[in-house]
Amino acid sequence: MREDRGVSEVVGFILVFSLIMMTVSTVYVVGFDGLENARDVERVNNMDRAFDVLADNVEDIDQDGAPSRATELKLADGQIGFSDSTNITVDVGGVEKLNESTRPLVYTYGGQQVIYENGAVLRSQSDSAWMTRSPTMTFGSPTGDRSVVFSVLDLNAEGATSIGGSSNVLVRTTRFEGSAGRLATVGSDAGGNMVKIKIVTSDARAEVWRRYFESVIPDDTAWNRNIATPDADTSDGRTTVEVSFSATQWVLRVVNIGGDFE
Repeated sequence: MREDRGVSEVVGFILVFSLIMMTVSTVYVVGFDGLENARDVERVNNMDRAFDVLADNVEDIDQDGAPSRATELKLADGQIGFSDSTNITVDVGGVEKLNESTRPLVYTYGGQQVIYENGAVLRSQSDSAWMTRSPTMTFGSPTGDRSVVFSVLDLNAEGATSIGGSSNVLVRTTRFEGSAGRLATVGSDAGGNMVKIKIVTSDARAEVWRRYFESVIPDDTAWNRNIATPDADTSDGRTTVEVSFSATQWVLRVVNIGGDFE
């Protein structure tokens, strides 16, 4: 009788121990992957918020004439750098009034990106992208005028073009002397004049800009809005977005800003 009870206790212990080990293994395999995914998402979300601060600081240079601003970013095993130039041109009445290039600042972690491009903050993942912060542009006024204030924040690298690692990095943005709020052109026409904006950027970001212009420029007869659909099949990975509309007042501004890592 006693021997049977001893065997039963050993078997019971083995079964309970096996159940515990199987539970721990399952939690480790499934739960650990889930924790890693949650950590990765939160890292990029934190960088998104940090880029929003960066955009505020650049806006201080643009709107308030601040000479420079510094933004601290935690790389968290990611990479940050200046990507290929985005070219922006503006024609008024068929005459080119503005032609500038700016280099977007891009943070990359895994397959996700956070981008600062001409005052806007964008997110990109796989083949999709979206805007989390709008640029400082104005289309229309409370009085119903077709007035436009279009700013180009001409950001370019002054030192290293990229940096990676797990430490913190200071992104210093500096206004080039004499460039704060430089007016490319100011004009008005009571009957309206056709303004054409052309942005050449990456395929995914071009689609984001198209959606942005659709959301801010009224789609009515007075504005005579036309937005070209980006062609996602371009061979070089870049797409041109063309936006045209009739404006009664327009202000085109350029601010030249240097970016460096410290």
